[in-house]
Amino acid sequence: MGISLSKLTEGCCLSLKDLKPLDLDAYKSDKSMSSVDNVLECDDKYIFIEEKSFLLDYYRLAGIEIDSYLKPVNGEISDDFLQRISKLDKEVKKKLMYQSLYEKTISSVDKVKDTTFILCGDDDFCNKKVKNAITIYLYCQSGEPIDNLLTKVFDLKKAKSKDKFVACKDLIKILEKKGC
Repeated sequence: MGISLSKLTEGCCLSLKDLKPLDLDAYKSDKSMSSVDNVLECDDKYIFIEEKSFLLDYYRLAGIEIDSYLKPVNGEISDDFLQRISKLDKEVKKKLMYQSLYEKTISSVDKVKDTTFILCGDDDFCNKKVKNAITIYLYCQSGEPIDNLLTKVFDLKKAKSKDKFVACKDLIKILEKKGC
């Protein structure tokens, strides 16, 4: 049995739905603007949350590396595919994970900028909370050994970025730590 795509895709973090994020669509003057996936309002700041499917992108990149494109069957990544990429050199796997990290986070820069613009389009929202806003990249884990590499890569980044990369299972704990 392979890995279910529902464990890896954006929207996999069910606890996020209970947090009642702001609905920014009502505040967009330009409907073509894209905002971050979720905005939580805390006492002293906004938390911008981007859900990212780092592992799914990693598998896509690994497939390219082994000349076998990722082709899920019945909503799952096959054991055969996972077996083939498991034979990749550890350094290649690490490089692919960093590439996924880079590609997924760089795509959020404009969304964060647009979200700030949307919030400041309404005087009720444009305040010190916008200035103190932080961005969290939320990801789900697969329950497979590759999670260890993902965790190691993010732990190195987390040390420099104060809980910027958060596993879904840790979201509530991190929000409490940040005063939300």
